Amino acid sequence: MSKNLLEILKKYQPGEYYRGLLLSADPETVRVRADQEQRILWIDANFPQVLSKNDLYAIEQEIGKAYDLQFMRLQPHYPPSLFNETRIPDLICELNRRGAVANGFFNHCTYFLDGGNLLLEIPFTDSGVDLVSNADAPRVLEKIVQEEYGVSLLVTIKRQDGFDPDAYQSSISAQMDELERAVAEAERNYIPDPILESESKESADPEKEILPRAASIYSGDPTPRIENGICTIGHSMFDLREPEVLFGSPFEITPTAIASITSPMRNVVIIGEIFGYKEDVSRTGDKIDVTFDIFDGNASIEHRSFGLDPDSAKELHELFYDGAVYAM
Repeated sequence: MSKNLLEILKKYQPGEYYRGLLLSADPETVRVRADQEQRILWIDANFPQVLSKNDLYAIEQEIGKAYDLQFMRLQPHYPPSLFNETRIPDLICELNRRGAVANGFFNHCTYFLDGGNLLLEIPFTDSGVDLVSNADAPRVLEKIVQEEYGVSLLVTIKRQDGFDPDAYQSSISAQMDELERAVAEAERNYIPDPILESESKESADPEKEILPRAASIYSGDPTPRIENGICTIGHSMFDLREPEVLFGSPFEITPTAIASITSPMRNVVIIGEIFGYKEDVSRTGDKIDVTFDIFDGNASIEHRSFGLDPDSAKELHELFYDGAVYAM
């Protein structure tokens, strides 16, 4: 008689809800692969109902902690009949986790499932669509659906209908101009007096959101958690044990969740994966504008450096590239 997941994972003592999810797996389908030296554990199992990615990833983290693992994956398999359009957001979560160039690109996507064809429309320029497509994000998503549901799918990505890059650019530029004016005004009026600062905070009106930031498709608490040198935000984990200073002065890495940044803030540290790196020649033709986004496992935010000379832009380009992880 085959053992169920809890009989196999004797060190793991989940709460009642997660316990029920794990016991629902068919013991006859459980397959375990382990590497004790590398502290890696991979488990495959058939489930009668779909586990949300939030629940699945939380269970993986708890198992990893119980066994002090470097890597843990619980690969679920579901009946093909359970695959439908409502599963797409969770599948995009898994696409992000697998390291495809996807983080941030699908936060505001629309999707249409027609038989064996899935169309994803994203609010980006054609170059953004090409970046995601050329990085094999469609094929990775097809593989995820095949692995989890045993369903063959053809995924196509295109620019969202009605998306106007010029209007988007103008909106972002206006937001950045407003931010620069607000920062300049704050610098002129800043008085480093704790009493005055306290009174100012109590009387100030709420700031409107002016930072170009993509909303998260994830639910749950995005608050960074640091344990044994590992920072966890959303569904991403970052190793802080041996940070290397690449630019500027060293600083303490105590990240703020990007999702919580809704107004201008001082002394903010964020950490995440770079994507969408882009360089544009300025209107005068002699300067370079650099933009890129950074995804912390829950939400993303855009960085912009305007009017760089070519040498500075080259230096920045050598430091930042898609897929790299940085604290800033």
